[in-house]
Amino acid sequence: MDPAKKRKLKKRLDHLYSRYKAEYLESDPICLVHRYNAPQDVEIVGLLAALFAFGRVSSIIQSVERILDTMHGKPSHYLTHSGTNKIVKDFAGFQYRFVRGVDLSALLIALKRCYKDYESLGRYLRDHSEEGLMLSPATSKKSHPLKDEKIWRCCLLLRTTLYNYGVEAVGKKELTLTRGFAHLLADPSKGSACKRWFLFFRWMVRKDGVDFGIWDFIKPGELLMPVDTHIARISSLMGLTSQKAAGAQMVKEITDHLRMIHPKDPLKYDFAITRLGILRECPRKRVEELCGKCAMKDVCDMGNENSSVKH
Repeated sequence: MDPAKKRKLKKRLDHLYSRYKAEYLESDPICLVHRYNAPQDVEIVGLLAALFAFGRVSSIIQSVERILDTMHGKPSHYLTHSGTNKIVKDFAGFQYRFVRGVDLSALLIALKRCYKDYESLGRYLRDHSEEGLMLSPATSKKSHPLKDEKIWRCCLLLRTTLYNYGVEAVGKKELTLTRGFAHLLADPSKGSACKRWFLFFRWMVRKDGVDFGIWDFIKPGELLMPVDTHIARISSLMGLTSQKAAGAQMVKEITDHLRMIHPKDPLKYDFAITRLGILRECPRKRVEELCGKCAMKDVCDMGNENSSVKH
């Protein structure tokens, strides 16, 4: 990225960041996490909100609210004081798209075990993150775009731990998991964008009016961009990636470019950029009413009045 473009992009992104602040929280699943202050509750609700972040935002929020209602609004207390039989019974009728009650129960029982053994997910990751290097053959594959990233290894460790704990728990109950469990706990080694894992880490590591910053053993500059359809499309329009598919290579390209713009906090702009898509302020094809007044128009492929770019 040439210096002139970097300066212009930073100026426009800083403006976007100043526009989309905490008053827009209700347009994002993170609004659920802001109901809590205790670190354990923030971790639990943050993980649930992030892992269920597929589909419409309103549907995501409704589904996680159902989980929290069953926990009587006290997630940490619920996991600490509920036995595995109660958890399985309480969520037997749960369904969100193809995730069933047994899948959710397995995740919650896995979380319960983590908190019993390590007190918090942050403490577990802080003390064991280097183990992530040896968890999967994929970590030794030279071709994986994110193999040298600390966050990718942490995600791999956390996913593997929760997945194994969950499988073990339902096995003891002679229950059968559905494909929803593997979808909830997506495997970082498969080469996908891992949007939901990276989103959870952003919430826990960064600190401002949107993100919580309760984990201090990871630096914001080490985070990886949570690439969803909005980030993929808008980043392409801004020239932050040349990739067509939203996979690990796109994550690397977008993150690397944002690290050039803001090395210490590249994900500073994530929440603001996604508002453009979620709030439908960035159309898939040029609409003069929106594009003509957009603050990003001079760094966007659709900003030019003669542009015919479609995404």
